[in-house]
Amino acid sequence: MSKLVFPRVDRPEVSISVVTHGAEPWVWRTLEAVLDHTEPVYEVILVDNASPRGMARRLQSDLENVRTVFHEKNRGFGPASNEAAGLARAPLLAFLNSDALVHEGWFTFLRERIESAPDVAAVAPRLLNLDGTLQEAGALLYGDGYTQFVGFGDEPDRPAYRFPREVDYASAACLLARARAFAEVGGFSARYAPAYYEDVDLCLELRRRGYRTLYEPRALVTHARGASGDPELARNLWLRNHPIFTALWKDSLTGRPAHPPEEGNPRLADASRDAPTTGRILLATRRFPTSSAGGDAKGAALVRWLARAYPWSRRTLLSASPPPAPEAAEELLNQGWEIADADTVARRALHYDAVILRELDSPHAFDAVLDTLADGAAMIPDPRVPDDLVSALAAAGVPAETLDPASPGTVEAAARR
Repeated sequence: MSKLVFPRVDRPEVSISVVTHGAEPWVWRTLEAVLDHTEPVYEVILVDNASPRGMARRLQSDLENVRTVFHEKNRGFGPASNEAAGLARAPLLAFLNSDALVHEGWFTFLRERIESAPDVAAVAPRLLNLDGTLQEAGALLYGDGYTQFVGFGDEPDRPAYRFPREVDYASAACLLARARAFAEVGGFSARYAPAYYEDVDLCLELRRRGYRTLYEPRALVTHARGASGDPELARNLWLRNHPIFTALWKDSLTGRPAHPPEEGNPRLADASRDAPTTGRILLATRRFPTSSAGGDAKGAALVRWLARAYPWSRRTLLSASPPPAPEAAEELLNQGWEIADADTVARRALHYDAVILRELDSPHAFDAVLDTLADGAAMIPDPRVPDDLVSALAAAGVPAETLDPASPGTVEAAARR
């Protein structure tokens, strides 16, 4: 193994924390990926938890411009990460597992998302398995304290996994956090050491302090998942920590969706995914909303306005026509719109608070789908003026969060047929 020389940065923008415990080949691959795919605005802090002596010697001698700390006993992921955070000089902390391989642009996308609002304290990427399938597009938390990865094993580029959103928590396999917020909540709780549930606990503690955790799908990281651990030990640690977590967060878990059966339940998964939102809006439209040729330009103005006015609501698009160009879909996904198909929406009876209908003259392709939603959601016909839309959504229990004072003229034009 040749020496890895990292950039020397006087004022780093992010401190990358890597906790190691054996699995030496993966550690080097992880560090090489950081070096190859990260702009030189970072520092690396490596805390080693009792790796074999030969590995520790090589890490000490073959890493340049890396701050290293070595322990003779395994302190666990949380305490070691907290130690790295205490040594960090940057305003942002990136916690990276020693078997996680970052892709090009990962930090740029995560930084852009965490800086999108002052109450965003943590952001996680889209995680991939080694075979290229999806490992995690955010995570789900159920009422019994069980957790589940969104989309595990599925095709990672499906629209369902490619829109940013708030999540209850995200895996610390790769997690970017504001250093100040991390310190404010006391970092990872030592009660879960050596591992499991400390990342869930952290994100819930951040929310209790008024912060949010977001999922950013443009950032990609391949995670070997457990390459540095013993699967049996991992299971035993999970079984030990699960009751600790559920006892501590009992009040927060009350009222959350039940954990689905082993074969899965899409309705429960959707309910858990959208539990952090303040409202659920479905826009059903005849033409795809985009200013691109062949699309609905006024509809594009409407979806932009909705994204600004209701940023913390789940906004789902159901379009009878496909995007006229790939960039049209990307624009909506990056605004936080879920692009769904009729089959997906049809299984969500009682899920939506409001359904906005645009350019749909009955009979139309979505008649059967919308009939399944009619009992649980306010059906809002094509609004003519912005006040109509705001009032209708408010009546459905979806309060506007950040109405843009410059937006009424835009939405008035957009809402007309």
